[in-house]
Amino acid sequence: MEISERLNTLTGGAGVTFNSIFSNHILTYGLESYYDVISSSRDTLDHSKLVNSKGQSPFPPKSRYLTSALFTQDQYENDILVLIAGLRYSHFNFSASPETQIKNISVNSIDASSSGLCGSMNVSFKVIKNILNIYGGISQGFRAPNANDLSAIGLVSNFGVEVPNPGLHSEKSINYEAGIKANLSNISFYFSSYYMRLYDYIIREEVGSIDGTKIFMKSNAAEGELKGFNFSASFFPTTNLSLRSAVSYTIGDNLSGNEPLSKIPPLRGAISLNYDLPDYWFLTSIEFSLPQKRLSSNDISDSRIGEGGTAGYSVLDVRGGYKFAGWGDFVLSIENVFDKLYKIHGSGIYSSGRNFILSLNIDFK
Repeated sequence: MEISERLNTLTGGAGVTFNSIFSNHILTYGLESYYDVISSSRDTLDHSKLVNSKGQSPFPPKSRYLTSALFTQDQYENDILVLIAGLRYSHFNFSASPETQIKNISVNSIDASSSGLCGSMNVSFKVIKNILNIYGGISQGFRAPNANDLSAIGLVSNFGVEVPNPGLHSEKSINYEAGIKANLSNISFYFSSYYMRLYDYIIREEVGSIDGTKIFMKSNAAEGELKGFNFSASFFPTTNLSLRSAVSYTIGDNLSGNEPLSKIPPLRGAISLNYDLPDYWFLTSIEFSLPQKRLSSNDISDSRIGEGGTAGYSVLDVRGGYKFAGWGDFVLSIENVFDKLYKIHGSGIYSSGRNFILSLNIDFK
């Protein structure tokens, strides 16, 4: 049996932004609006009977999503600091007409709206001008339920059925961030740490079962927190040689359910070495990830993750190229050199094995 899904989105929108400069201030303000028309279908082909039948589409017919916003930001700068303050008002409206039944559950028309006003304040101090900066900021967050949150219908990977919850409202957050940036003669680095408190967090919950099939619905059922850091550094021992690295780590907890948040990635990063000459270049890189064993109950029941979590990995890529003066370059790439079996946490598909790529890039000037 073969199942084929199709999703089409037609988007139209417009926006306008204005800038005003006076004294040490740069004032930016404007508005924007976007309108999405969403259509989808699901076909099931039974090869044994040569029968093609229409199934329940992932999104209901006549799905419409309107996004509108007004925003303003003021940037003030002097010899000591840069101060940025902003406000944004957002409004969202989603409508759809499922008018269908799933496992004897009626799914009726959906018409949901939400709006929110968010502010932010960020400051960066020029400890050593053009060399060392430290910064910090606080901001509010607002995420309206998207089309998937409000209207997704059908099977989920937990071997159950999901039905819409038109009563969903927006997630909200307050965010704190602090960091440091440095640019020395042949070394540069960046480090930031953050903390986010989430309110009315949207999670998928099991709400019952019919004829042995689990029924899931999304709801604003949790408060949570995210904390972590990002780090990157570059080292240039010579004009032709560079070494770069980046690492990120996030911990997420569902404070209401006393368990980790779903699909939070483990510590991961990359290291690369680049040798660049006028006629040719060479790049080797390693992408790595630690195992993820901090799992929510949804992660454990998700067939893409499971009770054992996601294994760690390290993958080596090698690339080299020859430059044709003035018009392009010829590139040979070997990805996943050692043919490792791995996948990104939360993905149901394993990444590509060893891959050879030969390409010719042409620049038109």
